[in-house]
Amino acid sequence: MNTKAVIEYFESFLKRVGERKGALLNIHSGEGESAVMYMEPTYEVSEFDADTVHEKWPYADKGFDLVLDIFCYEHQRTDEQKATYRRELKRVMKDDGLYLLSLANNEWRLETKEEVERGFFPSFVLVDYTLDAENGPSYIFRKNASVL
Repeated sequence: MNTKAVIEYFESFLKRVGERKGALLNIHSGEGESAVMYMEPTYEVSEFDADTVHEKWPYADKGFDLVLDIFCYEHQRTDEQKATYRRELKRVMKDDGLYLLSLANNEWRLETKEEVERGFFPSFVLVDYTLDAENGPSYIFRKNASVL
């Protein structure tokens, strides 16, 4: 896994659309490196360990402009875990916020782009996607503020 390469993809998108500051939630694994160490210091960063994502997240509603998840969502193995994750993600993100998701090439079943997109829709709309052979697919979703 090359976390730096994934961050470079995300940052190039953020520069292109002009979103370079705000509150960022970095969801990570307690054993993994923090992805934000590769980002330019223009965000107010909060970090959240993926080991506790099955519970209510300890953040206020609509508090984050960006949520960064590198290789954590994929560890939600059951439909219930995935639904809880997506519900909490939607709750803590500001309207029209961006969710930056990267999935590793894992040893179990890797969801297709269409399956991932369908799982997040209609609360989130896919706005950019790349498939990197080394790091797996990366997605950029925008929260759909018109869906309650």
